[in-house]
Amino acid sequence: MKNIYIAFVTILLFNNCSKKEPETPPTVKTLGATNITLTKATIGGEVISEGFLAATERGMVFSETNPKPSVSDTKLLSGYGIGSFSKDLENLKVNTKYYYSAFASNAKGTSYGEILNFTTADYKLATIVFETSKNIAYTTVQLTSTITEDGGVAVSERGFVLSTSPNPTVTNTKIQNGLGVGTFSTVVTQLKDETTYYAKAYAINGKGTVYSNEISFTTLGYKLPTVETVSAVSIGTQNATLNGNISNSGGADLIEKGFVFGTNPNVSLSDQKAISSTKESGNYSIVLTNLKPNTKYYYKAYAINAKGSALGLENSFSTLSAFVPNVSTNDLENISETFVRAGLEISGDGGSPITEYGVCISSTNSIPTISDRKVVFGFAAKIPLSEINQITGLAHSTNYYLRGYAINSIGISYGIVKKFTTKTPFSAQLKNGLVAYYPFNGNANDESGNGNNGVKFNVINSNNRFGTPNSSFYFSSVDCSPRIEATVNTSFITTALTISIWVKKVGNGCYAPRILDFATSPINGPGQLQWGFGYNNTWGLDHAIGNFTNNFGVYPIGPDVWTHLVYTNDGTTCKFYQNGQLINWTSVNGLPILARNLTIGRMNHPAYDAFNGNLDDIGVWNRGLTAEEIKFLYDNDFKP
Repeated sequence: MKNIYIAFVTILLFNNCSKKEPETPPTVKTLGATNITLTKATIGGEVISEGFLAATERGMVFSETNPKPSVSDTKLLSGYGIGSFSKDLENLKVNTKYYYSAFASNAKGTSYGEILNFTTADYKLATIVFETSKNIAYTTVQLTSTITEDGGVAVSERGFVLSTSPNPTVTNTKIQNGLGVGTFSTVVTQLKDETTYYAKAYAINGKGTVYSNEISFTTLGYKLPTVETVSAVSIGTQNATLNGNISNSGGADLIEKGFVFGTNPNVSLSDQKAISSTKESGNYSIVLTNLKPNTKYYYKAYAINAKGSALGLENSFSTLSAFVPNVSTNDLENISETFVRAGLEISGDGGSPITEYGVCISSTNSIPTISDRKVVFGFAAKIPLSEINQITGLAHSTNYYLRGYAINSIGISYGIVKKFTTKTPFSAQLKNGLVAYYPFNGNANDESGNGNNGVKFNVINSNNRFGTPNSSFYFSSVDCSPRIEATVNTSFITTALTISIWVKKVGNGCYAPRILDFATSPINGPGQLQWGFGYNNTWGLDHAIGNFTNNFGVYPIGPDVWTHLVYTNDGTTCKFYQNGQLINWTSVNGLPILARNLTIGRMNHPAYDAFNGNLDDIGVWNRGLTAEEIKFLYDNDFKP
């Protein structure tokens, strides 16, 4: 038996030594995925046995779409041989399922471990916490919140939602406040006072919108302002200063403040209002104007805020009595043909402001009123006032009555009446007392209307000082013949006289040239007047007054120049004018009578003292012209 057992063992050992190993691929185990995130994961495996031959390649295969991934799908190598290995996956899709398996290969082939799968993480809503509400006021509140996590995707919008009903959403009032994580705060405005609001914070990321816990708060309630009516001061006839005080605005900004007033008790906001230009609390004043004198007024202070309006207690005051203004009429100045300077003084407004003042004037009403013609100087006057203005549009040679006036709320007051007469125009005035006038318009006629026409001898029509043809006469002095003779009715000349003449000397003439000669018979009798023009370019005048002759001085004048000469005599003074200006005067004694026989251009007696030059516009008056009238004759072409 022993020998048999030995033989069996020998045979068995022999058989074992001669048996061949099987040719198999490696044995592989797939391990579970780890470190799974939104876009990453770690997968791995283990080669338990290399099989018949050494494992020359090992790794992982995975696929998003193939439930049985192989090396034909995505293959990730990780060394060779027996042992554990892993691979980190990146750039995966979010919330996506992936299939994977470990594999190993040798010369005999490739073997796979168990097919496993994993799903990448999904985005989350942001994590948000409502921190607090504070600084609650009438129309504002401060809200604060914190976003601690963005849920894996950026927060693109954040803020608060509010409603007067619970559970507000972004469809209600939404107030945005930036983006991203962190703490944020917003002061919400334009809320209603005394109102309960519900609020949440919100955050929006790629996953959606998330809301915080809900909080509620109640805004403070406005109250009506506290208003006090204070006594009026500075009370006048038409004005008073009203005073008020607002000690508390009621928590809201004042919209309006002021006073209501009227002439009946129990005034309200429907009566007259005086609105203040400011909107602050505290003391305030408003000056009322245009009130009625001697009138009782009732008034209240008032204020308006968002809650409503409040009025203080009612006070009253009475305006002072007023009277018509105190007016006087100023003295008149510069009375002319068509205007006068006139005015008034106002020493008091009667306690009521002046609303209009000026003068009234009439040519028919001796006590003029504003119903006649009135000239308004102004509509407000600072008292005392004194004002004079030019009143135009008057008719010449007319009697007028004028007085100042002023109007206030009580009535109208007038000054005393001033009477005056506008001046007569020189063109008409110069006809007064005109005895004879010779304009030499182609003839020697007297155009005064008195018929003192002259006869011309050897005179020549010529231009006057204005260059008008046939408007003067030229006296050549040839043979001492050229002249004009006329018999003038001088009986009107008894107390004064004026003689005016335009002269232009050309040559020396003959002997002692005369421009005109009023002669008596015998010569040198009372009333004889001789007006000479000497060789030395001077002129002079002899006038016999009474029973003796006055010899008046000589005055220079240039040759070949039109010159205006005037002689006046009122029995006490004679005056000499040249070109509108007084050049000399002298006292005389005796009435200035004048002879009748007039010769123009030479001496009255034949063939003596002829003038050489032009003469024009010779006038004779039975009165002494004024300086203004003489200046008018010089400046104008007078036509009777």
